[in-house]
Amino acid sequence: MQHATAVEILTRQGLTRDGDTFRAPAGAVVSIYLAHGAQTLILDRIAAIAVANDTALITTAKKEVYGVELTDLRAVRVTPEAGGPGYR
Repeated sequence: MQHATAVEILTRQGLTRDGDTFRAPAGAVVSIYLAHGAQTLILDRIAAIAVANDTALITTAKKEVYGVELTDLRAVRVTPEAGGPGYR
C-alpha cells in the first residue's frame, strides 16, 4: 500500500489523526492485515499506527510495537468493541 492510500484508508475508517499517528476510535477494535508473499499476519486490538513514507509502526493495546513496510499492509478492519452496541 502506498503512503497516500494508507492515510486515506485510516482516515476514512474513523481513526483520529495527530500528525503522522492515527489512533483507534473509542469503543472500537482495530485490526490490521499484513501480507508478505505467501505469509500473512493479523494484528488485533491496535491502539495506534504511526505512518512514515514507506513504513509504519503499529502499537497494540498491550504496548507491543511492530515495524512494517507499507507495501505489506493489506487491510484495516474497525469493529465495535465486544459487548458494545452493534457487536454480534
